[in-house]
Amino acid sequence: VPNYGPLAAVYVAEELGYYKQFGVQAEITAYRGGAAANQALAAGEADLIDFFPPGVALAVKKGVKERIVSPGSIAADSWHLVVLKDSPIKSVKDLAGRKVGITAKGSTTDFFALWAAKKGGGEIQTVPVGAPGLIPALKGRQVDAVSMHSPLPLQLIAAGEGRSIVDYGKEIGPSLPDVWVASQAIIDQRPKALEGALRAIFKATRYLKENRAYALKYLKNFTKEIDDKVILLEYETAIMGRT
Repeated sequence: VPNYGPLAAVYVAEELGYYKQFGVQAEITAYRGGAAANQALAAGEADLIDFFPPGVALAVKKGVKERIVSPGSIAADSWHLVVLKDSPIKSVKDLAGRKVGITAKGSTTDFFALWAAKKGGGEIQTVPVGAPGLIPALKGRQVDAVSMHSPLPLQLIAAGEGRSIVDYGKEIGPSLPDVWVASQAIIDQRPKALEGALRAIFKATRYLKENRAYALKYLKNFTKEIDDKVILLEYETAIMGRT
């Protein structure tokens, strides 16, 4: 998705020339979410995407030729289920019958919201609004809660406008919230290009971890976030938690 901090390394790899170093010419595309990215992979419009294991399983079950080739992150750090500060919802047990905003059906936010509902023992209605629509939908009270990826929940929490009722990273534990997924075609036909792309991304991730000042400055520009506290939280959780 656009401006998603944990994937800043994909763009940093281009800025620092790492793709070229590993013999790859990369074309980077941002989609509305993991489900949309997976559709592009299935259609041959993308070779390598960031997605969620259950989504990959569903795609493979439907006959899509793809495979998980590497973890992206181990735990869902900075992923939260958020309600407004004045919401009567205090825990997942209060979610029954409520509307929960997600990016898209079959997305990571969808799976996590359904996990939270199951934990609470009730059914919810998930409402796809796209990543840019999550905060407006919550503030406009079109939904009762939102299942969110960073830095969006950090924005609401830092501003005191929202409360987290589920910290997915802590509640679920190690869960591989995102993994790198390649089409079987690129695995079979261009394995060196696939390896080069992954090496470039991992090298850029390491650079961000080891160069805090650069990372904070880059994240602020990349995510369009103006609150330095949010950027710092994003760095300390989402970036430092990357593999």
